[in-house]
Amino acid sequence: MINKLVIYNFPADYSDLNELQQPQGSFFLGTCQRTLVVDSTENMESREFLLKHREFTLLQEEGYEFLLQVICGLKSKLLGENEIVGQFKDGFEKYLDQEIRKPSVTQVLQKLFKDAKSIRTEYLNDIGQYSYAGVTKKLIKNRGNENRVLITGSGQLTEDLLKVLHRKFDLHILARNKKKVAKLKETYDFKIIKWEDFNESINFGSIVNTIGSNEPLFDQSFFKTFLLLNGQRSLFIDLGSPSCIDTPYDVGNGVIRLEDIFQMSEKLNAQKMDKIDLARDGIKKTSLRRWRIFTDKNLFHQEEINERASN
Repeated sequence: MINKLVIYNFPADYSDLNELQQPQGSFFLGTCQRTLVVDSTENMESREFLLKHREFTLLQEEGYEFLLQVICGLKSKLLGENEIVGQFKDGFEKYLDQEIRKPSVTQVLQKLFKDAKSIRTEYLNDIGQYSYAGVTKKLIKNRGNENRVLITGSGQLTEDLLKVLHRKFDLHILARNKKKVAKLKETYDFKIIKWEDFNESINFGSIVNTIGSNEPLFDQSFFKTFLLLNGQRSLFIDLGSPSCIDTPYDVGNGVIRLEDIFQMSEKLNAQKMDKIDLARDGIKKTSLRRWRIFTDKNLFHQEEINERASN
């Protein structure tokens, strides 16, 4: 039986797939830009899934290189961003809790984190000014608001924001997860607002939301009051995915969404392309080296799948 690594790169809104429809034992990750499935074709269910969705696949070494580019932020609209790392880590923790896991998929993901850390350290370590956090800092400074800034959420993106903002601003964190907030507090200086005091958020002229939710946390009623209280300097930056804001207000009203951030970042991309090109070359070399290790251990076979035989 031939076993291959298969990476599925589905569109983010691919209607024919959800987390319950993937092959058992595969890894699933949905982001605002794509839906990823990492699998190996070691059983009939996985081979049938491959034949059905072949147009979305990358196989073997090519697939691993693609994954490494994604986790390093080189497939994101905001090149080099760090949020994707946190999404992968959260997805991996969830994967480890699954009743059925594939050892080969687990090993690929473990090595992926190791290789991504090496690539970021060697090539992308000082690219943070072009990240979500870096663009956010520029927006807050340009707005000329008071020094107080509220960040909602406690995930990887919040930590990225704290790294960039904590020396310049009086930061406040509003989040559900008390353990994560306490851990962040060990490293960064900020004030904590309890989740049950959510309504206090209206008193901040600058708010950066990192929470993604299909249910709105900030509705039109909130924004009407927010703009009334804070006037022309009101700034609400929504980095959550899916967006949890429900309002027609836009950049002209100081309400900035992810798509606006992407457009702003395009102007900065030219300044960092040399670093990105070096990172891509490093990823290619790292992927080749990693794949040799995988094949030496006979984790995945090199031969092509005979699709007719599989049918």
